[in-house]
Amino acid sequence: MNDVYLDNAATSWPKPPVVLDAIKEFLEHAGGNVGRAGDKRSIAWARAVSLAREQLTDLLGGESPDNLIFTKNATEALNLAILGLADGVSQIVTTSLEHNSVMRPLRHLERRGRCSVVIVHADGNTGEIDLEEWGAALRGGGPSLAVAVHASNVTGVLLPIKELATIAAEAGVPFVVDASQSAGHIPLAVPDLRATAVAMPGHKGLLGPTGTGLLYLAPDVEIEPLMRGGTGSQSELEHQPDFAPDRYESGTLNAMGIVGLGAAAEHLREVGLENVQARLTELGRRFRDAAGRLNQEVAALADRVVFVAAGLPLVLKEC
Repeated sequence: MNDVYLDNAATSWPKPPVVLDAIKEFLEHAGGNVGRAGDKRSIAWARAVSLAREQLTDLLGGESPDNLIFTKNATEALNLAILGLADGVSQIVTTSLEHNSVMRPLRHLERRGRCSVVIVHADGNTGEIDLEEWGAALRGGGPSLAVAVHASNVTGVLLPIKELATIAAEAGVPFVVDASQSAGHIPLAVPDLRATAVAMPGHKGLLGPTGTGLLYLAPDVEIEPLMRGGTGSQSELEHQPDFAPDRYESGTLNAMGIVGLGAAAEHLREVGLENVQARLTELGRRFRDAAGRLNQEVAALADRVVFVAAGLPLVLKEC
């Protein structure tokens, strides 16, 4: 019997063969530290990382590869965006659908007295967000930051991100989007989301390895780095570089993971995200149909079990 893997919402598996090939090629032939040396191997693999950034930019419709920052996961990307944009705000407006990767940084800021957290609750039946309530919250509490998930990992509901972003923009509020469950699963051009920042993991719908993530920053957006340290650029200076993406990528990058993620992006571009979405929709339909049939069978079996259990004392009494 073949195993059935049902945890793709957490981590996609199996990975496309091109991802494994790219990582294997890197491990067999990479030498030195990307960006830290001038020998031919280091230069070649620095170019490979740059190529991966370009491949992901093409897949996600970004304006420039420099707007795409590599992180180790979506949680780091969200922390970078939230903490970098929270300075000077009195409240952060979010939804009741958020993952702990959003809620824990927000509650941390609230606990330290940096700001209050305002939650716009989703409808209990539809999972939808009331746009009027969202707008009222953004306009009602002074300088604000807005954060919302694109697709809920619990309900699967897809929020109207463009509408939420438009309302935030009209209120003059920066907007962070958690695209952890949408990137790679549906056609997505990050500029079209109209967000200030978009965070996503590499290991879910983007089909890359774990230990990879991305943060898209809209053009002309500058935030404080989450970390400071070696970047492989301007090493003669004791201050952090002031240009993206180096400003936000301190420390040695997960080069083999990034190269694998780049190969996954190229694979998805060739397959087409429209085809991916159609395939996922069909698999979801088949799963729901099968689960429905199974539920009917379990219900019928439960009726029989109740009947037998109810009749058991009578049989014993007759004996």
